[in-house]
Amino acid sequence: MSCYNLPFNIPVTIIIGRTASFAIEIDLSDELDDLIFGVKQTVDDTSYICSASMTDGNVTKNGNTYYLTVPDETTASVSAGKYVYEIMADYGGERFAIVLSQATFRKGVINNA
Repeated sequence: MSCYNLPFNIPVTIIIGRTASFAIEIDLSDELDDLIFGVKQTVDDTSYICSASMTDGNVTKNGNTYYLTVPDETTASVSAGKYVYEIMADYGGERFAIVLSQATFRKGVINNA
């Protein structure tokens, strides 16, 4: 499993066919309605090629930290290459972009050394 503690706007690498896991801290006085991690071809695309959200059960919360998990079966169908990922927060009836950066999908093993 790849695990990142995401500051804002940082590129990530996801290994095809492996579970990817991220943590992001959000300091709010109220609960989010949803938190979505989505990968798409370009910034202008409106649909995701893979995603995780609170509503699909792949985002959990502990305190102010949200843990996003993109299951291996979801990453398995993505071709190697560079994409755009975003983290969107639904809060108070509105959707806010929190992170927009590059996601690289590749075959093999990730080395965090």
